[in-house]
Amino acid sequence: MSLNKITLRIKDQIPTLNMIVPVYAVISFVVHGWTLYWFVYEIPGLLNYLLLSEILVMYLYTLTVNLLESLIILFLSLALCVLLPKKWFYKGFVFRGTLLSLFVAVYFFGLILRRSQIMVFSTNMVNWFPVFLLIAFLMIGLLEKIPFLKKMVESFADRMTVFLYINIPVSVLAVITVLIRSVL
Repeated sequence: MSLNKITLRIKDQIPTLNMIVPVYAVISFVVHGWTLYWFVYEIPGLLNYLLLSEILVMYLYTLTVNLLESLIILFLSLALCVLLPKKWFYKGFVFRGTLLSLFVAVYFFGLILRRSQIMVFSTNMVNWFPVFLLIAFLMIGLLEKIPFLKKMVESFADRMTVFLYINIPVSVLAVITVLIRSVL
């Protein structure tokens, strides 16, 4: 197969921006929401030994990491679109990508909650992730057969795009702040 054919095949497998944005919005909402929840939980303790400005800078660093985490999860979904046959993941990308992203986020949140067992955490993460992905794909396949649920998930993902109007500017501000602080 020539390089041009491979390039055309890859371009043909990548979802359109209208399909990617709702999936990214859900990923971003879940990741940033989880972080905001735990950060607000920790603020009373942080106020005992940090200034408010230091806490704000710490949150900006956290937002930068959240942006990277969200993009990594999105790129994993996009990689599945390229690697798998078109009818397996590309068709219905919004539904499948949203659910897969939610399942992956819940999986990692569950592992994080058990972080007190550091060695078990890292071992479980590697060992159980393929099994988890298989179960997630099976569940997505079963849930997709329920039209009401499919429409509800796609509608939810579409509505989450409003969140990006806040998230993207704040994330860009966080990245700029982190870069400036790193240089200076």
